[in-house]
Amino acid sequence: MKTIYCLLIIILWCSCNETSEIGAGFFKEGNLGLNYTDTLTLKVSTVTADSIVTGAATRLLVGNHVDDDLGKITTAAYFQITPQSTNSEGVVNGYSLEDIATDYVRTSLVLWHDTYSYYDTSDYQTIYVHQLQEEISTAEDGNLYNTTNTVYDPTASGYLTFKPKPNQTEPIEIPLTDAVGKTIYDDAVLGLEALATATTFNENYLIGFVLKPDVNESKAVLGFNTSAELRIYYLDRSVVPSEEKYLTYFVSSTRYNKISTERGSSALATMSNSREAVSSTLTNRKSYIQGGSGLSMRIEVPYLRSILLDNDNLVLTQAILSVKPVKEAEDVNTSLPQLLKLYAVNKRNEIYADLLSTEDEERYVTLTVD
Repeated sequence: MKTIYCLLIIILWCSCNETSEIGAGFFKEGNLGLNYTDTLTLKVSTVTADSIVTGAATRLLVGNHVDDDLGKITTAAYFQITPQSTNSEGVVNGYSLEDIATDYVRTSLVLWHDTYSYYDTSDYQTIYVHQLQEEISTAEDGNLYNTTNTVYDPTASGYLTFKPKPNQTEPIEIPLTDAVGKTIYDDAVLGLEALATATTFNENYLIGFVLKPDVNESKAVLGFNTSAELRIYYLDRSVVPSEEKYLTYFVSSTRYNKISTERGSSALATMSNSREAVSSTLTNRKSYIQGGSGLSMRIEVPYLRSILLDNDNLVLTQAILSVKPVKEAEDVNTSLPQLLKLYAVNKRNEIYADLLSTEDEERYVTLTVD
């Protein structure tokens, strides 16, 4: 979730200011001249997408923050759980503890930072773990969105208050109630076949989890690897000395990040849907881009068509759009995006062309630091 505040936007129209003899034969009696202008009128505003695809997310996003300009932003990660690897017949490897003398110890969810964070990470914050009460369902188009809803148990199965260290390699471990893992352990001791496949595991024991922030705290948004693990620890007494081991269950590919916003009294309070645009004249000459919550900058060139129609011999050969972030847009906790995409949209802000793509390649706007 990256934010950029745009103040200066310039379009350069061609270059040079001299008459040229190049191509005079082609243009017969006419003169060929190259001119530029940097006074083209632009209308800049901020728009939002009704929803964005976040299914099969490459990271789990968790956090809650109140931004003076953007309002309240809340992210929660939803994912289903799948057993460890299976053999060629689809049977989970090592699902049974039937032939081993063991004792149950504890259950926890293990998370690894993936180096991503946004906003200040210097303070403690809390993550809650809730069990899903239904399978994650896609929309009719097969996608999962930042607005997708999945029912979960309102009572948390565990939580952890910690100080984030986004660049550390050591995991954080959230203790869960015994109700999550003890039944799974007991049935593993019995060697029940309900544990033997992913389908029967989800049907009989556990569907998955949602990671939620404390919505009463204004803290950082954190990214975690999708390699998170549910661990059910047990003591293996078949060896001397006894060893602590664990059954492992993983995050499946059925996952998404839910991202919600409350604009409140922020600069974008009047924005309610994708067809509305908040002019930069109402936001202190700023426009906002934030991928996770669907914010984009809309740029209109209202008089370009008139200029072209009023000048029959005018050919537009090049346009350069320069966007400059304001100084306060980036600090140690809120880095700028390295890549931006540029699209053509209609009056309803619906995309109909990717202006940076060709049939052969996809191109991006690149951030240049000077």
